[in-house]
Amino acid sequence: MNDTIGNVELFPIYSDKAVELFERLKDKSDNNMTKSTSLGRTVVLNEAVSGIRGRTHFSSDNSSGESSDDSDDTESSNNSQEARLLVTSTSQQLQQLSSNVSSVSKPSSSRNKKLKSKKKSKDELIQQMGVPPRVSIVVDGRKETNFARVVELPSALLPPPDQEEEDRNFRDNDSSNTIPFHKLYKLSENLNKPISDSNDSNLILILILQSGRFAAGIFHKGKCIRHTTSTRYTTRKGQGGAQSSHDKNKGKAKSVGSQLRRAGEAQLRQDVAMVLRDWKHLLNACALYFISLSKTLQKGFWDDAHEILRSDSSHGRRCDFYKKSPFVLGIPLDVGRPSYEGCCAVYDIMTTCVLQQIDLEAMQKVEETVKQVSISEEMKDNKMEDKGLVDSKHQAPLTNQPEKKRVIKDLTPLHEAAKSCNVKELNDLLSEDIHKDYIDERAGEDDMTPLHFAAASLNDPSIASECVYTLLVKGHANPCILDARNRVPYYLASVETIRNSFRKARAVMGEDIWKWTEGAKVGPPLSDTDLQRKKEKAAEKKRMQRQRQKERKAMDLAEREAEKMAEMDKEMKMKQEEEAKRVRAGLASKVATKPGEYACDFCQKICKRKASMFAKLDFYYCSMECVRKHQRELTAAAASARMNK
Repeated sequence: MNDTIGNVELFPIYSDKAVELFERLKDKSDNNMTKSTSLGRTVVLNEAVSGIRGRTHFSSDNSSGESSDDSDDTESSNNSQEARLLVTSTSQQLQQLSSNVSSVSKPSSSRNKKLKSKKKSKDELIQQMGVPPRVSIVVDGRKETNFARVVELPSALLPPPDQEEEDRNFRDNDSSNTIPFHKLYKLSENLNKPISDSNDSNLILILILQSGRFAAGIFHKGKCIRHTTSTRYTTRKGQGGAQSSHDKNKGKAKSVGSQLRRAGEAQLRQDVAMVLRDWKHLLNACALYFISLSKTLQKGFWDDAHEILRSDSSHGRRCDFYKKSPFVLGIPLDVGRPSYEGCCAVYDIMTTCVLQQIDLEAMQKVEETVKQVSISEEMKDNKMEDKGLVDSKHQAPLTNQPEKKRVIKDLTPLHEAAKSCNVKELNDLLSEDIHKDYIDERAGEDDMTPLHFAAASLNDPSIASECVYTLLVKGHANPCILDARNRVPYYLASVETIRNSFRKARAVMGEDIWKWTEGAKVGPPLSDTDLQRKKEKAAEKKRMQRQRQKERKAMDLAEREAEKMAEMDKEMKMKQEEEAKRVRAGLASKVATKPGEYACDFCQKICKRKASMFAKLDFYYCSMECVRKHQRELTAAAASARMNK
């Protein structure tokens, strides 16, 4: 543990300690003691996030910018000094917090230990997901002792303030009272209550839905009371992307595999709808809904949820589970593949609060360091602007904007070259030291680095992968930097060729230069030998598939030939039996006839219609005279045979 933080105590928000703590904060807030104790001064720890898939629902950079602006105001009171000292912790402290959360989580079941697959346990998933954005609230502290007690909790647990509170804070220009402590106390108190038939919202839903995989669980006071998982075939192995996305971008395929994947998507949607229908009474009793949805599945999911839950009025109130509900929250974590263990890990992380003692003097030093870094970055920007390194066409127009609005930085030539995937221009710029200083500069609407732009490029994948490799190896770009949406560059690579360039750079540069797995989320290193071996393996697999297809075709042909020969043998045997039967009956061999013609078995006369012939003794005759003649011959033959005995 870092020197600035000590005496860390972890407890869930539904515990008795949390209820007692938030009740005390509520009472202080109700007694107009908020300003005197600096309660409510919050700082969102966005540095704690190591990467988020999809859209986020927690505090944006604007809110964190406002908090930082408030912290820069100079005040003489001791209480405001304590609030300003709530600066974001260093990444090392946050990683230590993640390990502490993992240490208090429940051990994985023995069933998971017996599995020999690559399925991760809950503890491993907690380490992988990291720490969500958090807020810090001063509980108590004195300047004389140089220590303060601070409670940290995930920012997603903060209830949204009422409109009246927002208007009052805006009029008073006061950002210190932005946390509705009475709602936070009510949430903790409800989660602490036992399950009953009353209207208490004391459950939490965790739902993760991605292409082909679905996992959900409903939790109460650390126990999972309902859970389900579903897996369907919707993505072609090794290709990536759902079948619906492929049909939308490249047209509808007609192969058998594509039809199976479309059927799998329909079955997955039915599975999710069935779970929502079965859990309808439990969804009404949930206080929070943590969900992580794939972008392509959001519309269908919310349409089904609205159709199923719109007319439900059980428990005497309307369900809060709808798209724009303030109680529906995105999961600000790298959840990975949906699983039951992942739902349990998300629940443990998102409900854990941290009570710790902070050294105010040491935290003030951290704040001064952060300010110095921000000043140096601003000087770099001014220096770059003076030298004309910013393209004039990307400069934002001058308008009367509010002071606290986030400023969009202009794209540098390095950003432009990476965005257009111009490898030659990238090499020329990286050969100059002045441009190397901006290799990790964040710019644009989403605060993306040149590596972000190169990874997200929709140009030729081979050229984009070369740009990514050049930025990493030659420019030493940092692959762990997050953009405004808290995404690392590797997440923006939608093509396997571009993702392989990250892995190749990892193999070339080594493991010590960056945190490839924890920070950058890059896959295992991939050398040229490994890549060649992978290609050879794929070629060998394809050759074996063709060989098996040839063998299967040869077997099918042999089976058809055998069936044909068996049919011919059967027909020949039937003809021989018929001929022997005619010989026994004293008839001559049957003459060949044209189609539609029939011959009398006795006199061989041709008849045009079979209906006009007479059937007797398994033979057909042209007239009754032929029938009688044949009977007399058979009778004579039988008498002759008896006399010869």
